[in-house]
Amino acid sequence: MRFLARPNPARSARHRAALLRAAHRSFAIWPALALCLATLMSQPADPLDERKPLVLTPGEGLSWNGLTFEALWSQDLLGNVSGGASTGWSRGRKLDLSIRADLDRAADMPGATAYVSWYATGGGPLSARSGDLQVASNIEGPRRSILAELWFEQRLADDALRLKLGKLDANSEFATTQHGGEFLNSSFGFSPTVFALPSYPDPAYAALAAWRAVQGLQLKAGLFDGSTAAGKDTAATACPACGVRPWSASPWARSS
Repeated sequence: MRFLARPNPARSARHRAALLRAAHRSFAIWPALALCLATLMSQPADPLDERKPLVLTPGEGLSWNGLTFEALWSQDLLGNVSGGASTGWSRGRKLDLSIRADLDRAADMPGATAYVSWYATGGGPLSARSGDLQVASNIEGPRRSILAELWFEQRLADDALRLKLGKLDANSEFATTQHGGEFLNSSFGFSPTVFALPSYPDPAYAALAAWRAVQGLQLKAGLFDGSTAAGKDTAATACPACGVRPWSASPWARSS
């Protein structure tokens, strides 16, 4: 006699969700590990006394043999005491981890740079209370953890020509301001004219070319995934056209 158990849809859904979370964690960490391993394997076998030690520079991260590691934790406590959609307090948070590789030093590739960034955002957005469109805090974003940027850059012609390929932030290339990061809100550093560009918290895959014609004049052209303009979430969708979603909301990022 054989007994056959009926499939449990709820349990199957939980199993699929667990697999997606595991795939997300693996996908987020493997590019960073691969970059570190490739750089370490390319190091020359110098005597121990000639190798450069780890150098910690405040505000610039931890550097070693062309690799720069950065970790940044941001926590906001903001309140709307009058007006807007509702009054009350909100807590926002962001964990940002990144690795930048100077491949000229690390792998004898002149003018080449590689970069990978991962971040997790969470908490309650104050914009939901204040009702503003440009967000009240620069770190405000959906509750999730993602591989934010992963790109390779090559400089040529004495750094006059710059080619960049991968997942990157369009705002950092086309609408950045020197002092925008000094403000808590994004109004000074995020222009309404680039509102639909794939920027934080939704970077996208792109190819970019920049040419410095003369001192103080630079011409840029970029081809970006335009899913953001169509209302699709490029940060949480690996392939917007096919609907593949290997990433999920971060379990620690609960609203407040």
